[in-house]
Amino acid sequence: MEFLFQKHLIKKIKMLMKKFFLLLSFVCFSQLVFSQEEKVKVDTSKHSTDTKLLEEYSQEEDIEVDIDTTDHSTDTKPAKAYSQEEEIEEGCYCWSATSPEPVGGYSALYDYITRNMQIPPSQRFISGDFRVYVSMVIKKDGKVDNVQIIKGVNTALDEEALRLMKNSPIVWKGATLRGRLIEQRVALPIRFSLEAETPMLSESEILLYPNPCQDFLFVKTVYPNYKVQILDIFGKKMLSREQKNEESIDIREFPKGLYICRVSFENKTIEKTFLK
Repeated sequence: MEFLFQKHLIKKIKMLMKKFFLLLSFVCFSQLVFSQEEKVKVDTSKHSTDTKLLEEYSQEEDIEVDIDTTDHSTDTKPAKAYSQEEEIEEGCYCWSATSPEPVGGYSALYDYITRNMQIPPSQRFISGDFRVYVSMVIKKDGKVDNVQIIKGVNTALDEEALRLMKNSPIVWKGATLRGRLIEQRVALPIRFSLEAETPMLSESEILLYPNPCQDFLFVKTVYPNYKVQILDIFGKKMLSREQKNEESIDIREFPKGLYICRVSFENKTIEKTFLK
């Protein structure tokens, strides 16, 4: 009996504790809700106070705002063009960029090139129009710097184009950006109009050009057709064929060095050396 009584008592205590905790939770929740409502009331009252102050201020002070309602869509007067240094009434500036230009114009530059161009000896027996494209940096003071070949033709013409631009006395107007001088790279073509000279050759002479040669060798003789052989300095035959006068010979695959060109026509043989 005593055991049953103790068990019943423990059960009652547990139920009382559960009700106590439920009651405590409800009280805490109610207090939290009440505090939130008080905060909202304070904010609302503050807002209403600010509104009243604004209304009182607006009654005391009469503020006027001028609004431009003019229709500008019918304006036909063109906008004024401003120069690089001219100030607009609103305080803004309208900047423009300019490119480098030779003093005296490009006609002065190409006149210098034409008067000072020297056709390399190895190119005097070639005909055609060739263009070497050169790029260079125009410094702020108008001087030319860092001349480079963008697209070349051959070593001889490329070197002549570089010589012309590096030795040019032409001063340039520097490029500008936002009113300030800047360095800028420009590119231009240099044209070589070549007209082959006609050398006077005897039956015992041949002309090899260009010499030195990098890619294609030309052999000129008084004979319309002949047999040509190319040998290295040790006598090894590099090429042997029949060909027409001034027909090109491809030597791009030949190693660098000294070679002998042997031309045979009927019972005559002529030899001449060239360098790759």
